[in-house]
Amino acid sequence: MMHTDGDYAQAIRSGGLIGGRTGPATDTLGASSAPTSMSVAGRALEDARALAFRVSSMVDRLCGCTPQAVGSDGKDSPAQSVFDSLKRDAQRTLEVLREAESQLDRLEREIP
Repeated sequence: MMHTDGDYAQAIRSGGLIGGRTGPATDTLGASSAPTSMSVAGRALEDARALAFRVSSMVDRLCGCTPQAVGSDGKDSPAQSVFDSLKRDAQRTLEVLREAESQLDRLEREIP
């Protein structure tokens, strides 16, 4: 999966872990509110995907791009609950992390 520096920059601008999203969440009026467990889990998954995209992008720049499968397998169904949505998000994150792991394996093979 090839990602551009723009993808990484977008991940930074979205305020992930790299952006230092560690304090309490703020609503549109500036009032502080404690983050929910679901929002913390969602942010952790977003940060993991951002890191995996960064790894893939760096390996592509160092070793050259490789063809990647594109599109969805059609297995996604509409989320019936917050937990279904979180589960689907976690599954997508696992796929991206596995891809990043294979990219690191490829980089390791390239380095003498």
